[in-house]
Amino acid sequence: MAALAQEVVEFFDRDLVLHFAAEEEARSPAMEQYLGELAVINELLDEHQRRQALISQLRRSEPGTQTETLHVFAELLRNHIRKEERLLFPLFEENMPESWTARIGEEIRQRLKR
Repeated sequence: MAALAQEVVEFFDRDLVLHFAAEEEARSPAMEQYLGELAVINELLDEHQRRQALISQLRRSEPGTQTETLHVFAELLRNHIRKEERLLFPLFEENMPESWTARIGEEIRQRLKR
């Protein structure tokens, strides 16, 4: 289990940190600027913080004590993705003007290159 925990931490550091930053710094502010405050965005941002806390917990945990944290992390990430797919993306696609989506898409691409 320790090896899996290390892989999850490395995945988080390598892929998710930039991904979440792009959501927090580009997509979410643009959507709220255009559509107003959205409960779903607040929920998603809160989930980013909860996943960060779980990663911190994995970093300092002893081998053999990580199983529950890994399960919670996986479930939270799975639910986060579904919430984006079912709630946020349709809201984005139906309500954001094409000029905004192009700008936001380019900003996200640039942030993910860091």
